[in-house]
Amino acid sequence: LAAGLALAGYRVALADLDPAYWCAALPGRIGGQLAGSGRWQDGALQARADWALAGQLRRQPLKLDGRLQGDGGRWRLDGLDLRLGDNRIDGGGQWHERLDGRLRLALPRLDQLWPGLRGRLAGELALAGTPAAPQGRAQLAGAALGYGAQSLAQLQLDGSVDARQQGELRVAARGLRSAGRDFGRLALNAAGSLARHSAELSVDGEPLRLNLALAGGLDARRVWRGELQRGAFGVAGLDWQLRAPAAVERSASGRVDLGAHCWQSQQASLCAEAQRLLPEPQLRLRLRDLDLARLGGLLPEDLAIAGQLAGDLRLDLAAAGPSGELSLDAGSGALRLRQAAGGPWLEVPYRQFALSSRLRPQRVDSRLALSGPSLGSLELLASLDPRPASRPLSGSFRVDGLDLGLARPFVERLERLEGRIDGSGRLSGGLLAPVVDGHLRLRDGRLGGGDLPLAVDDLQLTLDIAGQQAQLDGSWRSGAQGRGSLDGSLGWAGEPQLDLRLHGSRLPLVVEPYAQLEADPDLRLSLRERRLLVGGQLAVPRGQIKVRELPAQAVK
Repeated sequence: LAAGLALAGYRVALADLDPAYWCAALPGRIGGQLAGSGRWQDGALQARADWALAGQLRRQPLKLDGRLQGDGGRWRLDGLDLRLGDNRIDGGGQWHERLDGRLRLALPRLDQLWPGLRGRLAGELALAGTPAAPQGRAQLAGAALGYGAQSLAQLQLDGSVDARQQGELRVAARGLRSAGRDFGRLALNAAGSLARHSAELSVDGEPLRLNLALAGGLDARRVWRGELQRGAFGVAGLDWQLRAPAAVERSASGRVDLGAHCWQSQQASLCAEAQRLLPEPQLRLRLRDLDLARLGGLLPEDLAIAGQLAGDLRLDLAAAGPSGELSLDAGSGALRLRQAAGGPWLEVPYRQFALSSRLRPQRVDSRLALSGPSLGSLELLASLDPRPASRPLSGSFRVDGLDLGLARPFVERLERLEGRIDGSGRLSGGLLAPVVDGHLRLRDGRLGGGDLPLAVDDLQLTLDIAGQQAQLDGSWRSGAQGRGSLDGSLGWAGEPQLDLRLHGSRLPLVVEPYAQLEADPDLRLSLRERRLLVGGQLAVPRGQIKVRELPAQAVK
């Protein structure tokens, strides 16, 4: 046994083997022959293996042939030929005092290989040199690549290692898309030896633009040391530049550390302490002096913020679960609102606008606070358990005189939205199915303009919320003599449900330039199974309709 271990020759015949037993995405029927032998003698392995398989996989014809034989330090692969549908991989080679190998890929139908995969790939790998100083070249080209919501219009890869052990790698990709976002082009260029090399990465698209330059080398202890020499990225309309190079180190055990560094964008700074990236990342970030007016591209066109944003992040992503703290504070400033498109801006000062969160493996506690002298106030306290799929939720909210006009930029085709909101309540249930117990009251509300044919004044509305349903009751004035009322219920347990009754008298409806009417509605609105039903009566006792022009065939 000490001298050697021998495996007698074997031959296995397969018939109707279904890989779906191990992987449901690979149904098929495979048969064929496997044969070989082996021997372990004086610390060296001698072995031979032959395979010839055929059948069907994912409803595509399958064929796999090849032979592997080795004796100590000499190994040879011959006749490797894998075909699945229209796709083929073939090649062979040897590993001895000299290396010699070639592998060819022709994959014009990636959709035949795996569910959701698409596109085509072609490439070739050539191997030469010696085991101590390998040489080679790899080329790969792809088009119309994709998997799920990710897609890539074109991919080109070219890499090589020469006799001096100097390598080059070039990767170019365009048409990068993920989840409906266009990331544009990507380019990666690297060159050098293991002991000293450099790389540049660029991404040019939306929502991200990125340019990084990295240089370093691997020492005899398999420790990589280098630095991030240059860096720039653009996101959300902000362009950031790396102030000074940052040290990077990867130990032989796989730990990756990034030295302290700062990014600058005009007067704003985003700084990081020295931190561990792998394993179990430990992140420490500090944001200062970000002008909130620069975030206008992320907001509706009729909303702007004037102020300075500061923030701190401490995040530890341990195996036991994440922990840390996040704080964002906009200090004191002003919300700028425009009630009508193209109209004047209204400035609403705020004294506090802050978000804080504490993260633990079993719980996330958050607080949002917004208040100002003419703005009113909003405070939201929420705790979330991130472990169960339902994300159990608990917390409370309180609203005191909050200006309803804050919502106007988010409501299309409405020029005027005014009023004050008061209320409080408690939160429970889950993040995707919240349960709310409390009440809200809208006072002195006004709606009008845009596509709304009815001017609503002195709107008084109460909402009593119990779990996943609410009772609504309200009234308003329209014009000199118009009166309206609204009552009913709505629910959000499962499919949304709605039952409302709308009653009014002498409500002035204006549809410019065609009609000026007075309406007396008595309507019922019901939403069930995503179907909206309207019933009741709509009387129009008086009004005026102007017909500007009639076609000739309408007049006799």
